[in-house]
Amino acid sequence: MSVILSNKVFQFREQMLLSALKLEIQGLRKSKGPSVYSIIKREYKLLGNRQSVYDQFKALLESREEAI
Repeated sequence: MSVILSNKVFQFREQMLLSALKLEIQGLRKSKGPSVYSIIKREYKLLGNRQSVYDQFKALLESREEAI
């Protein structure tokens, strides 16, 4: 049960990161702490500008969903 729950929490976090990055691309940014762009680049080792990182991250999440 806890493995399933932690997997769902992880998936939810990834979807929230994707949504927050989309907002950052549109110009909405938080004032303190690292940007979502830098968090995704660091954790998933993606390269490029905000839009290309968004596209790569979205493709990564979609490929994981297809594997399930």
